[in-house]
Amino acid sequence: MQLKEKKSHSPKYLNLNSKKKPVEIGFLKKNLFFIVLFAVTFLVFGNGIGNDYALDDDFYTAGGNKLTTMGVRGIPQIFKNHTFYNNDGTGYSYRPVALATFAIENSFFGENPHVSHFLSVLLYALCIVILFSLLRKWFNSQGNWFSFFICLLFLVHPLHTEVVDNIKCRDELLALFFILLTFHALWKYIETKKLVYLILYPILFTAGLLSK
Repeated sequence: MQLKEKKSHSPKYLNLNSKKKPVEIGFLKKNLFFIVLFAVTFLVFGNGIGNDYALDDDFYTAGGNKLTTMGVRGIPQIFKNHTFYNNDGTGYSYRPVALATFAIENSFFGENPHVSHFLSVLLYALCIVILFSLLRKWFNSQGNWFSFFICLLFLVHPLHTEVVDNIKCRDELLALFFILLTFHALWKYIETKKLVYLILYPILFTAGLLSK
């Protein structure tokens, strides 16, 4: 009787332990492409985090925009006024979402070029990850490697160096970020028919338009 009880308990004990590793391995396997693309982005562009301000960065930061120096208190004014101003006081352009991100950054970190460069690389990495997620859905029959190599080529293309390394170009990164999220929300609506995605995608699209 005692031998039977040991036999009945031991398989259960072994099964509990055997479930841990497959879950961990499954998570890494499922998200491996995302992790690699995210890591490669920082590997390629991470050396720019240590850079200082460059030409035209004062359009948004580096003490050149009075609305940014106000921090989050300036956000209402950011959405009511022009984004840039000439020396004679005349304003032009309207990119409130981009300027608001610099105002928020200023409230938490002050005007720090290294933080700004880090956020640019982070934003670009998120764009790459979202792009891969979309391409994997759109080209599902081609397999994950097909979408992965497209994103990898897009990631390392020299044409994007200025956009990522120039702090001022955050407006372009934000525009791409929100437009990709727009496609993602729209596709989720097509897949699920949930009203929340139908409401979300025009909001994201508008945020993209107000970024650049």
